[in-house]
Amino acid sequence: MLIKLKYLLILFTSLIVYCLEGYAAIPESDNWGYPDYIFFTSNSNPNRVYDIKKAKLIPVIYKVNRIELQESAMLDSIVSTIQRVRQDRYTTLQHIWIGGSASPEGPLDNNIYLGENRALALKNYLLSHTIIPDSLISIYNLEEDWYNTEAYLRSHEFENGAQILQIIAEEPNRNLRKKAIQAIDAGETWQRLVDIVFPPLRNARLIIECSPRTDTISSIPVGDLALDLKASATNHPPPI
Repeated sequence: MLIKLKYLLILFTSLIVYCLEGYAAIPESDNWGYPDYIFFTSNSNPNRVYDIKKAKLIPVIYKVNRIELQESAMLDSIVSTIQRVRQDRYTTLQHIWIGGSASPEGPLDNNIYLGENRALALKNYLLSHTIIPDSLISIYNLEEDWYNTEAYLRSHEFENGAQILQIIAEEPNRNLRKKAIQAIDAGETWQRLVDIVFPPLRNARLIIECSPRTDTISSIPVGDLALDLKASATNHPPPI
């Protein structure tokens, strides 16, 4: 009964999904042993726009100025997770959102190109390695990832970090913003950003929305459901 109630709680709490900015909030909920980019909601809408720049970064990292995915255990794990969701009799895959980003170094036009095509590369990879229709995947171009640059500087000790944050806040023009940061100490601070902060931002991140299947919840004996969920939570690739 407790497990049934937890699923019903997910259905109830996920009804409130929109934030005041017009984006749908990324729900924080029990994801039943799945990785952090999986979440459960009761009412999927592929036209919904999640503020995907706030999704947790996952290490699908691209080389500098490249859009090709590198084969890795991480990609294998993402594919395995999607396959697990598809086979889970208590879960329905609703939609996948992918956001591609570039780190802020380099020309803005090129970074816009990188963001778009990194997202597309991950989408095409998932389509070629799983049995999911194209209609279940939406991609977004996050362009230069200043959001996670700020997030890093706010949560870590970084020399001249406060000055960088002030420049970001006061200079909306991204090209002028870069020049101002590069001028702080003849480029030394900028180079530390390139070496330490920027590599994880050459990225594609994803949100996979699922919903619990209430028909199976109501028809399966609680004891069997508990055993299945316990097995499901322990027999899957390590969380990403």
